[in-house]
Amino acid sequence: MDVRLHEHEADRVASLHSYGVLDLGRDPAFDALTRTAARLCSAPMAMISLVDRDRQWQLSAHGVPVHDRPREQSICSDTVAAGRPAVVRDLAADPRYADVPGIGGDGARAYAAVPLAGRDGLPLGTLCVLDTRPRLFGADHLASLEDVARQVTTALELRRLDAAAGLTAPGLVPDARRPQVLRRALDDGQFVPHFQPLVDLRDGVVTGLEALVRWQHPTHGLLTPASFLPGLEAGTLSAWTTRAVLTGSLRVVADLRERGIALPDGVAVNLSGQQFARPGLAGQVLGMLDASGLPGSALTLEITETTEISDVELARDELVTLREAGVHVAADDFGVGWSNLVRLLRLPLTGLKIDRELVTGLVGDRVREHMVASAVVLGATMGLSVLAEGVETEAVRSRLLELGCRRGQGWLFGAALPAAELPARLRRTHPAPIAAGAPRGVAPLVPRPRRGPRRGARPGTPDTRVS
Repeated sequence: MDVRLHEHEADRVASLHSYGVLDLGRDPAFDALTRTAARLCSAPMAMISLVDRDRQWQLSAHGVPVHDRPREQSICSDTVAAGRPAVVRDLAADPRYADVPGIGGDGARAYAAVPLAGRDGLPLGTLCVLDTRPRLFGADHLASLEDVARQVTTALELRRLDAAAGLTAPGLVPDARRPQVLRRALDDGQFVPHFQPLVDLRDGVVTGLEALVRWQHPTHGLLTPASFLPGLEAGTLSAWTTRAVLTGSLRVVADLRERGIALPDGVAVNLSGQQFARPGLAGQVLGMLDASGLPGSALTLEITETTEISDVELARDELVTLREAGVHVAADDFGVGWSNLVRLLRLPLTGLKIDRELVTGLVGDRVREHMVASAVVLGATMGLSVLAEGVETEAVRSRLLELGCRRGQGWLFGAALPAAELPARLRRTHPAPIAAGAPRGVAPLVPRPRRGPRRGARPGTPDTRVS
């Protein structure tokens, strides 16, 4: 059969692809809707079909095998092209469709379909019902199909939102998509902080810690955020998890101080952008600090790039209150998102963290080197502390120092550790003795590099590096 195209075909196909469902596979939610359509129309067969540029993809089917087909064999392609409901009493008697495989004999004879209109107002595919005998589906049947079709498109929109939130990422454990399981895990204390050292790149002395949430899953073991964080951030559970991590992290730092291990930079905790725009954040954080007995300067809150700040003015008000109490605020993942620039202009930041994407491949990459150098200069100009993430080799550490960055974190200095292992690790001298003047109990994690003049510096030239 000839393939008819929608009047906005290119836009329609682009809209379809934005949903990311062409390779979805069987989904019980869509299967339930096809069964509902078949029952309402008293039809033995029903399908949800998505019409791509050159193929029809079957998202779900009832009473007929699920298989894709070329678009020139797609009856639903015509319905999509017209953009309106279609009814055919006998497909075998219709010259447009009589030669399509599966039509006539014991196959499909009667057909009724309604377009699935996406958020862009363009038809993505159809919801259709078929019968093995000639019959004329009526207006009531089409009305029922329209009702079910709206549920199909709502489910498709939710899938698109889930994809945008990272909930369809292949590395996500299935439990991360189940809010009830996440809630139980939170109530059971399965989300725990591990701590990665923040160091002075010049001598390897640990100056602080970053708290990184882990999920001690009863089946999968210890999971990193890539396996579950999108599930938390899709709702309000991330706020509850952050409170648990904050409380636990401040308790750990207070315990270290009691053991004589003083960390000048305290602990850094990540918060998503949406959490900063919630009324009462400052009061909650200050309450936790009071309970721990720590000053505000012992805490740095890092604004991550994972979600936008919905109300920048509210976030600014909350952060001003925190800053007045001495709490530090840093832009995380600096260099990989436009929102970082907005935050620099509108929020009372005290620091920025250069994203690991720029740092890990730094050496020999002129673009990355220029971007890191620019971030360092920007930080110095604005009076912000600068820290580089993803320091994994000595070569990267040395180049960061040459570019003026004095603080960093990464696998070169060790992986994130559970709280119980911190005291022994921080007291351990490996391999150099504790640096003169360092807080008691804080040890370098790597050999101290030889000091020398800054690369390219001339006598009398001020050192613009920031710590």
